[in-house]
Amino acid sequence: VGADNLELAGDLAAEGDDLPLLLQIAGWFQGGVESPLFQFANRMQGSSNSRFAVNGVFDADLQNGDVQVSGLSAEGLGLTLSGELNAAQMNGRNGSVEGALQLQGDELGSLLVALEQSALGEVLQAISVDVQLSGSRTNLRLSPARLELLVTGVQNPGISTPLSIDAETILNLEQETLEIGSFSASGLGVDLTGQVSAESLFDGPLVSGHLELADMNLRNLLQQLNQPVPETADPEVLNRVALSTDFAGSANSIELQQLVVRLDDTNLTGSAVVADIANQASEFALQIDQINLDRYLPQDEPAATSTAEVPATEIPAEQLRQLTLDGRLQVGHLIASGLTLSDLDVSFSAANGELTVAPLSMNLYE
Repeated sequence: VGADNLELAGDLAAEGDDLPLLLQIAGWFQGGVESPLFQFANRMQGSSNSRFAVNGVFDADLQNGDVQVSGLSAEGLGLTLSGELNAAQMNGRNGSVEGALQLQGDELGSLLVALEQSALGEVLQAISVDVQLSGSRTNLRLSPARLELLVTGVQNPGISTPLSIDAETILNLEQETLEIGSFSASGLGVDLTGQVSAESLFDGPLVSGHLELADMNLRNLLQQLNQPVPETADPEVLNRVALSTDFAGSANSIELQQLVVRLDDTNLTGSAVVADIANQASEFALQIDQINLDRYLPQDEPAATSTAEVPATEIPAEQLRQLTLDGRLQVGHLIASGLTLSDLDVSFSAANGELTVAPLSMNLYE
C-alpha cells in the first residue's frame, strides 16, 4: 500500500462455509429483517451451495487510474465468476481498458427458489454469461456480450434447449451514455431483436429504442419455462403473438409509440404513455380490428346473456383520486359475454377523482 500515491497491490483470498449468513448480516444493516437481501439470504439457509471462495491478484494506482486484476475467480450460490481486467489512465481522457468476464452456473435450483422462482428452477439447467471489454472512457465496447440459458422443458423432458441473448454495446463514461446498436434473443421459439439507447446513466437514466418480436407461440413458451398458462375457453388461443414498438422511458415513465401487436387473429395498433407512474398519469389511443374476448375466458365461466346484470366494479377511492387518464379505444368487431359489437369507439378520462367512460359510437347485436 502506498498512501501518497494511493497504490494498492496484493493477493485476494477468502473462503467460508456460510455465504447466506454473511448476506443476512449485510441485509440486516441494510434494512433489518424486512430488507430484500435479508429475506433472500434467509431462504438460502441450508442450501448445498452455501460455501464461497474468492481469489485474485490485483495491482492498482488509483491516482492515475491504473488497475490490473488477474486470476479473478469467485464461487458461491451455485455460480462461478472468472475474469481479467487491465485498465490504464482511466482518470484521464486517454484511458483504456481491456478485459473479460465469464459467469457460469449449473446448480441453480436453490438460488431460484430463494429468488421465489421455484417453477423456473425445475427447468433451468444452466446459465452462461460472457463479456469482453475493450476501448476507452469515451468508447468502452462490450462485445461480445452473450447470455445463454439452457432449459429442459416439461414438454420435452431430457431434451435441453438454449435461449441465447447477444448484444453489441458501447458505453461512454464521460457523456454517461449507453448504446446497444443491436441485440437479439433467440431460442425456445423466441426471435426478439432491437436496439436501445440510454443517457444520463448516473443521474436519472433516460432510455429509448425499438423492439421487434417475430411470431411466437406464447402458450408453448410458458409451458417450456414451467410457468402457469392462463385458463382459456379456447385452447388454441395464445398460439400466435408478435410485437413491434418504439419505446422511451425513465424510472417514472414509459412511452410506447408505433405500437403494433398481434394476438392470434387480433391486430392492435396505436400508442400508450404513462407520463408519471407514481401519480398514475397516463394516456392511450388504441385501435383493434377484431377480438373475441370469450375465447380468452376460463372455460367453466358461463357466458352472460344480453339480459344478465353486470356486477358493479369497485375502484378504491384513494386510487381513483390519484388517477389521471385520457384515452380512446376503437374496436372494429368485438365479442364479449355473448354480445357482438361493431365499430366501437369509446373514450376514457379521469381527473380529480372522477372517472368517465363515454361510448362515442357503437353498433350492438345479439
